[in-house]
Amino acid sequence: MSDNCHILWEQRHNKSLLRFSVRKYHGRWFAELRSFYETPDGWQHSPKGCTMPISGIEGLGAALMAYAKDSELIGPENGLK
Repeated sequence: MSDNCHILWEQRHNKSLLRFSVRKYHGRWFAELRSFYETPDGWQHSPKGCTMPISGIEGLGAALMAYAKDSELIGPENGLK
């Protein structure tokens, strides 16, 4: 991992990998959720994903947790406590 990219979360599913990271691009930080696929040479990023300004992470996290709580998604069956 370089000083310009920090992987915060990864989850494998079959032969793909979903990764949430923050990376520096042209001097500014961005959050990125991207799908990767496995090749003989390692993991390669796919065009499937999205990038947003780093300033949106706090609001996104709060919205996701509020939705999970209100929708009764939090529980051991979904891997959330």
